[in-house]
Amino acid sequence: MNKLIVLILLSCFYSCSSHPPIDINKPESRDTIRLVFNDHKYHYRYCYQDLYKDSPHQDWPKFKITIKFEIIKSGKTNNVVINEKIPKALKNCIIEETLHLKFPRVEGSNKVEVKQPFNFYPKRN
Repeated sequence: MNKLIVLILLSCFYSCSSHPPIDINKPESRDTIRLVFNDHKYHYRYCYQDLYKDSPHQDWPKFKITIKFEIIKSGKTNNVVINEKIPKALKNCIIEETLHLKFPRVEGSNKVEVKQPFNFYPKRN
């Protein structure tokens, strides 16, 4: 458990500090958002795997969702929305994980609106 917490903290430390500020007028900011999100995608996978851990993999449903959220000036996330119908426990876990994301600070605007697609599917053996 302690190793997991250290890993999560180090992951955020390196991903948050190694990217330039987000500026909606610069094309590379999309890449920065995508990289930070991808650095944390294992958190979302955990939400999915934890929900179905007691079922055989072939019985796990597939989901394709869009996570909508804002990145405010400080780099924190806000107003997370998932419109697709998915299990409530999965939706709550994804929202909670998204609220814990930390992006570089935002420049040139008060916030950045993000729409991030994400697919959930059973692990391939």
